[in-house]
Amino acid sequence: MDAMIDMDIPGAASGNAPTARTLLLKGGSLEKVLRRATQVLQPGDLIFIDRRGRFYRQIGRATHSWASQVGLCLRDDTGNWLVYEGGMPLVRRVDLRTFVRRTRGNRFAIRRLMPPLSPDQTSRLTCAVERRLGRFNAMGFDFDSRQLFGPKLIHEVFREALGHGPGRVITLADLRARLPARTLWFWRVWYLGAIPWRRRTMTPHSLYTDPGLETVFESF
Repeated sequence: MDAMIDMDIPGAASGNAPTARTLLLKGGSLEKVLRRATQVLQPGDLIFIDRRGRFYRQIGRATHSWASQVGLCLRDDTGNWLVYEGGMPLVRRVDLRTFVRRTRGNRFAIRRLMPPLSPDQTSRLTCAVERRLGRFNAMGFDFDSRQLFGPKLIHEVFREALGHGPGRVITLADLRARLPARTLWFWRVWYLGAIPWRRRTMTPHSLYTDPGLETVFESF
């Protein structure tokens, strides 16, 4: 049996605020979950998933978070929902259903920058991310390099469009103390034996936990 809880967000009665925080408990089909999600989705929302695959599982373990990938939701000219992501190997856009199908157990969350974006801000955000389509998506996760990766892509396009971007910059050393041994081994191999602990980076989790974001939908 499907279980669903709708929770009002403080201030939801105001014109620009989302109408509700929706929690879908595990049990709904993918189509039903997506149909419910699109009822609350707005351009500029961020979508977080628990992506299948060993690489993404190691990201979750390193950050102690279920969220291992993030994308930016926008509409195309026909009104369909697209998700912009730092894919492998390029920055790209996919349809919402394709993005969500990658998650485990239909688990995903939609979080929104507050206050919600104006039409002009949405237009600027769209232009910013469209200009980055096809850019190489680097796997070194260096926030200070010119190369992009998923969370940095999100931060950078918001910063260009709004003057500030969501997410907290951390160092790889910030993750070190809590790394399980097998996860540490994986990242040592990933960085060819020498993890650059002083490197600044941003993770799906450090983006997800930004206090300026509000959860408007969650399926688990």
